Amino acid sequence: MKRLLQILFSRPLIATEILLSTLMITVLNLAAPLYAMVILNRYVASGFTGTLLTLTAGMVLVIVFQFALRILRTKLVTGVFLEPGQAMAARAVSVLCGAEMEHIERLPRGKVQEVFASIQQESRVLDASNVNALLDTPFAVLYVGAIWFLSPTLALVTTVCVLSVWGVTKITTMTSTKKGLELQKRTVEYRAEQGSAMGNLETVRAFGGRKYLMDILGRHIEALSRLTHSMADSRELSQSMTMAGTTFMTVAVYAVGSAHVVDGTLSIGALIGTSILASRAVAVISRFVQVKEQFGGLKQSARETAAFLKLPLERETGTRLRAYSGKIELIDLGFAWPGQTTPLFESLNLTLSPGELLAVVGYNGAGTTTLARMLAGLIQPNRGTVMVDGINLSQAAPDWWRSKIIYVPQEPKFLRTTILGNITMPRPELDSEELNRIITATNLRPFLDESELGLETALNDSGAHLPLGIRRRLALARGLATNGNLAILDEPTEGLDAAGCHALYTLLNSLTKTGKTVIVFTQDDKILRGARRVLDLSVKPVPQLSER
Repeated sequence: MKRLLQILFSRPLIATEILLSTLMITVLNLAAPLYAMVILNRYVASGFTGTLLTLTAGMVLVIVFQFALRILRTKLVTGVFLEPGQAMAARAVSVLCGAEMEHIERLPRGKVQEVFASIQQESRVLDASNVNALLDTPFAVLYVGAIWFLSPTLALVTTVCVLSVWGVTKITTMTSTKKGLELQKRTVEYRAEQGSAMGNLETVRAFGGRKYLMDILGRHIEALSRLTHSMADSRELSQSMTMAGTTFMTVAVYAVGSAHVVDGTLSIGALIGTSILASRAVAVISRFVQVKEQFGGLKQSARETAAFLKLPLERETGTRLRAYSGKIELIDLGFAWPGQTTPLFESLNLTLSPGELLAVVGYNGAGTTTLARMLAGLIQPNRGTVMVDGINLSQAAPDWWRSKIIYVPQEPKFLRTTILGNITMPRPELDSEELNRIITATNLRPFLDESELGLETALNDSGAHLPLGIRRRLALARGLATNGNLAILDEPTEGLDAAGCHALYTLLNSLTKTGKTVIVFTQDDKILRGARRVLDLSVKPVPQLSER
């Protein structure tokens, strides 16, 4: 509710127009019971056709005018609430794409999917239908006021019935909302498990994962089915009780009202009009409770969404050198993961000049990939400084820095677009001649020639179906697209065949001969034998730098 009011009154003029439209719609709703009263009290008594035609024509005009007001109000509400919803979704995408890596990677599995599901849910809740229902509620007092004008006793009966329906609807709706939240959470977990299975079918078959997968997915399916049917039962119970309450109120109004008709204090027309007004008051309140509980269900997810949207973003500004030579200095560099008792490394010092090659080695978990990502500006050191051509990397504009480096991560991953789109993503203006040179240098030509669509092949599964060697070549081609002067290659020969390794060795020589600095994280003996400087991260806590 708070979020609704914030958005609504963020545009005061339009909010005023919406509220005035709601008031006029409610006032026009009084026309139907008034029409019934006049027809019964005057036309039926007199039988004058002119009265019937006049009243009916007036009622038709009221219906048309009210319809136009409802359409106008809906458009106004949509105009107010559409942009904030889109802005929140865009903000979430911005955080997903631009949040500092060390923060977003700490989120529990499935949390990002939950956040986006919550944003979609909020957009559905804050649609024109629900907002209009909430706006109609305060004006329901006009219905009760009109009944009071006709009969204070019937107004009291209506009030008691409305409050009873409100209480019953609130209880059943709260139950349904809780089940809905559980269903949403279960759905996210089920989709995550399902996605994991689809991406690891070989593991499922080769290592006996079928039983495990069928067990865990079976539990999810059973829970989802149970929750779905339970929610349907809750909704049906809520609707049935609301209908029963409305019917009971109608009976009560007619029972009490009939006595007033008999003693002459109330006309038959007024009794019919009272019944119509009472039914509308109940309908408004019932709808209000249902919508309000939907908003209540958003409270927890809204807090989680707010926390996600507050994740610190990478800088969009910073120093941008006109050119970068490739020189890099590591000064007293240190890093430890949160909760880690000992650092991955500390007091790391070295300087690389343009054209030098540094090989970095280390056992699994020694911090090689962490250092590679740090040099690419994806994570920040806990201590020390990375200097590039005399400027602190932490003060450089991240997008500028990544456009100046050739980065090949250890785990090649791609976006859902074509091979061409992925290779040219760091540099969309890459011309065909340079693209062909990159394809040749990475030994991608044979694979592309055998593919039906070549560069236009879509990586719908982000390339997961491709052999590791091909993904490694694609990642290398994507990195080379920047033509940067510092190459950061994390296990570049892993998964490559002989031809691929030979192409990589040739490429490394070419990079250093053209004055580019190369930092290669590897266990490849041929690369290590050709490196004059080797940094060993297996030595703790201060890595060992050896010269050859």
